[in-house]
Amino acid sequence: MTKKELFHILNAKKAFWTYDVKKVNEISDALLIEHTLVWGDVAELKALFSLYEFKTIKNIWNLYLVPDTRYEKLNYYLAKFFFDIKNIKAYLKKKGFENSRYQKLKKLSEKY
Repeated sequence: MTKKELFHILNAKKAFWTYDVKKVNEISDALLIEHTLVWGDVAELKALFSLYEFKTIKNIWNLYLVPDTRYEKLNYYLAKFFFDIKNIKAYLKKKGFENSRYQKLKKLSEKY
């Protein structure tokens, strides 16, 4: 599956309903990865891992999905079946705190 095909599948599922996108090149790779993790089924997730590096996908997952408590069950699923994390609860708690809005703002304020 190509990036374009993946985009069209997700777009048909209304995954980009909040964005004004008409073409695949109008969205970033990070946004496509994030929305595939949230809206994709197993076939799309497998395609995602064939299109992008594991490290890139995991980084985006850690930054955007893990801190978001709305995705608690999804994060357990992804951690177990796609990222092969052993102690899931501890990992999600640690990464969720590290990438929380509070920590991001704290790091940003330390720069000034």
